[in-house]
Amino acid sequence: MLTRILQQNIGPFLHNERRFGPLTLIPGEAGSGKTSIVGVPNTLWAFCFRPSDLTAKVPLDSVTRFSGLTTQRREIDVLLNGATFTHVCVTENDETTGRRRRWFAEEKLSMDGVTLLHRLGDTLHISADDDGPALTLPAQAGLSALALTPPSRRRAWTYLTWLRDQLFVFAPLPHIIGAKVPSDTVRPARPNEECENFALWFAGWSAANPEPAQALNAALPGFLPGAEALLVDGERLVLRFGPRADRPGFVLGFDRLSDGERQRVVLEALRLAFLRPGATVLWDEPERFLSARDVGPWIDAVLAAAQAPGGPQVVWASQHPEVARRLTT
Repeated sequence: MLTRILQQNIGPFLHNERRFGPLTLIPGEAGSGKTSIVGVPNTLWAFCFRPSDLTAKVPLDSVTRFSGLTTQRREIDVLLNGATFTHVCVTENDETTGRRRRWFAEEKLSMDGVTLLHRLGDTLHISADDDGPALTLPAQAGLSALALTPPSRRRAWTYLTWLRDQLFVFAPLPHIIGAKVPSDTVRPARPNEECENFALWFAGWSAANPEPAQALNAALPGFLPGAEALLVDGERLVLRFGPRADRPGFVLGFDRLSDGERQRVVLEALRLAFLRPGATVLWDEPERFLSARDVGPWIDAVLAAAQAPGGPQVVWASQHPEVARRLTT
């Protein structure tokens, strides 16, 4: 379970820190730091498991301009099997030359205050433990070193497995969600944060998970009257509508739906796919583009999953009054 997030010198915030329980609402108006704080765990996940140069991952305008500082810090605490893991990531930024660049100054993973991994500059130090001797490995300046940890280091991989497989951050933006499903493109294990690649992810997920995909189809008529199934037709995502007395059945491209309709379908699919025991799901204003009447049943379903014994952890960043009402009553 995620218990704390800290960020320093990121966006407009010199220091922004939040703590979390099994079900936590992060309220506040635009500019209050909701989106910035929930993005920290996803950034750490991307650093470790989407290896690419750091400069490509951190926006060039992300440093707090008025501070004069060049160092950024991200931390999270995670409670797993009774132990608290702390992941610290410090990045440095050089904007004094014509070619801006970023690099990792320090990375650290500890368990209950005992250091497991410590990267300083271009060197990763792995502490000795029951699983092996101390190790020193080279690290590239622009790439995270934590994923270099040998899988035999079970304590470190308890955390890294959670980060890789059980942490999900979603902030769907329906106006960028398309319907194309190229046959020659690898299906991702999860959609990206804004769900731009939702159709591509759904194609792989629905084929591998027929039962929740059928549950999604069963739920569709509740908010899209007449809809029978969301499916892949050739290289596009479509909705199949059944016949009625006044018209035959038809197929409609997913991109032909309104923003609100697409958002509702995406939210239902994400709920069925990722709200599972052991998972931590951070929602960043998922109810945007939806009225209280339209989003209410989905909010209730998410809360029911979070409050069930052994249910997932849910962190919800929102200024929607319906979310606040349902989470606080």
